[in-house]
Amino acid sequence: MKKKMYDYDGYKIYTIKTDKFKNCYIEVNFREDARKVNITKRNLLCNLMTYTSLKYPTKREMRIHSEELYNLVFEGSVNRSGYNLFTNFSIDILDPKFVKEKDYLEKSIEFLFEVINHPHIENNTFNERSFSIIKERILEGLEIYKEKPLSYAAIRCKEEMFGDSISGVRLSGNKEELLPLTKEELKEEYLSMMASAHCDILIIGDLDMDDVVKKIKKYFHKPSIVTEEIPFIVENKIKAYQEIEEESKYNQTQLLLMYQLENITRKERFFIAPLFQRILGNAGMTDKLKKYLREENSLCYYCGISGSTSDLYGIIYTGLSYENTNLAIKYIKKALNEMKNGEIEENFLEVQKNKFLSDLRLREDSIYGLIDNYYLHEIANFATFEELKEEIPTIKVEDISKFSNKLHESLLYILKEEEQNETN
Repeated sequence: MKKKMYDYDGYKIYTIKTDKFKNCYIEVNFREDARKVNITKRNLLCNLMTYTSLKYPTKREMRIHSEELYNLVFEGSVNRSGYNLFTNFSIDILDPKFVKEKDYLEKSIEFLFEVINHPHIENNTFNERSFSIIKERILEGLEIYKEKPLSYAAIRCKEEMFGDSISGVRLSGNKEELLPLTKEELKEEYLSMMASAHCDILIIGDLDMDDVVKKIKKYFHKPSIVTEEIPFIVENKIKAYQEIEEESKYNQTQLLLMYQLENITRKERFFIAPLFQRILGNAGMTDKLKKYLREENSLCYYCGISGSTSDLYGIIYTGLSYENTNLAIKYIKKALNEMKNGEIEENFLEVQKNKFLSDLRLREDSIYGLIDNYYLHEIANFATFEELKEEIPTIKVEDISKFSNKLHESLLYILKEEEQNETN
């Protein structure tokens, strides 16, 4: 496996040459400061650009051309890490050595950049039909989260916790901003992205990378040079503890305890936090939360922990009957206190280390996991797979205890189940 980075004026290209996979993957990332981008607009733009283009003005034509390229998979997405907003477009293709056509790779690259360079803009605005279809599709999807009580509670919890901070903004956008958006505004959004974003291109596969880079330069030119540094950690103000309880129409109560982190080190972020989460709430039926809330006291239907070390928060969650909330809070606090006091069995810690490393091997066997890990290490000093394999075995109970004491409990959010009327 050979890694190489090509640095050009308008973009950088990060490559991994490997014969480990039967496919090849190319991704074009436009990276901007999320505080300067309207995420509702950007999500609509990304969806529209993967639906049709100027050369392929219908979804059917896009699909047919993809099928002609041996079912090339073309996708786009919007993601965030810290203040960095990533708008990416990618193709997943067969390794060219399995294809008879000698120009297969070039045609695939040409397709990717044709779509990026020439979106479906006619008469100085996006195509009306495609725009309307995608806008309506997104509007329908924006409310789906309300169908699941935990999804709804998690979004409400972050809204209450972070307010206008980027940490509380949904990447799918919101209805109030989406409804009035026009085709003309979306064209301006496209031009802004092309001019203002860092551009990084990721390539992985058994390819002659020098040759692939030459082909990319043939089809893609980005004249603007962006040098702005964008933080990868959002440091929200540590808030005083508060409790919020809201009524709902759901038949199950959701209890969420949100905590914030402060002054954590790189070691804690990448090597200690993952083990902390496993031991507290993500180790199947053997973690502390499952032990106290389910196994010993049968208080809940499910429980666990999620969060982001880029946004410096975590959420302990559980679905249960409202009558059990006070007891559940008691045992959640008990589990947290044990973590802070270092009450963790050495054997259990070793088991979780081994499970983490086993999961890591699966990530190393993923073409997408490999290129993402390389890219994020290069631009944000994320831990490499090699570092993880070296550092995880060295983590001690006292490391986890020290990290646990950096938790600030900031919000207890309870979404109360609807009261049921008794009938004879």
